[in-house]
Amino acid sequence: IPDNVTVSVQGLAAGAAVLAKDLVLPEGVKLTVEEDTVVLQVLAAQAEEVSEGEEEAAEA
Repeated sequence: IPDNVTVSVQGLAAGAAVLAKDLVLPEGVKLTVEEDTVVLQVLAAQAEEVSEGEEEAAEA
């Protein structure tokens, strides 16, 4: 059993799912669940970072 598995959700829209078959597992590790098992689902889109210039313009 690996200590952790890292999954990037960058670029995924709200409602998108990552399936077990999409995971990059360490060498020697095998899935014990069906490949189509949802392991995570994005609930909300990632907020965009606001630059200082945009923040100042919004305050004006």
